[in-house]
Amino acid sequence: MDLIAGGDWALFLDHDVMFVSRDWYPLLVKVIGKNEDVGLFTCFSNRVGTKAQKAPGVCPVTHDILYHRHFGQKIAEKYKDRVTDLKLEGKKRPKLSGYFLLISKRTWNKIGGVTKKGTSKVDWHIIKKCVAADIKVARIDGLYVYHYRRGLGEDGYG
Repeated sequence: MDLIAGGDWALFLDHDVMFVSRDWYPLLVKVIGKNEDVGLFTCFSNRVGTKAQKAPGVCPVTHDILYHRHFGQKIAEKYKDRVTDLKLEGKKRPKLSGYFLLISKRTWNKIGGVTKKGTSKVDWHIIKKCVAADIKVARIDGLYVYHYRRGLGEDGYG
């Protein structure tokens, strides 16, 4: 985060996340430009335990990439550049997963960054600090990413 300029944005992704649409980057640019009051964005996915981020109607057990590409296209066509304010109030860690966190440098500076050593649970620290600092958090409704997340069944998904 030290390497990016004050008006820039950074995207934190889990190692097992895959974009399934080719227009994901222009969508991020558009959404950022239209929603200057948002400091942290997330999106829809398939294998996630948080209701606010699980894509409606998605099959969480298939790893067929063609299925996910088609599903992602339907999400993109239906929701386009719409965002949903997730209204994360309170001091507790909200029910969000950090597989996809798009954060502005301005937000990073406002929350004082993250001083935690290592990468484990950094996403939770970012989310918790954003909530504590009353940063607006929103979901990009027209963006769906495939998330492998323990696809061998070690978490009860399949």
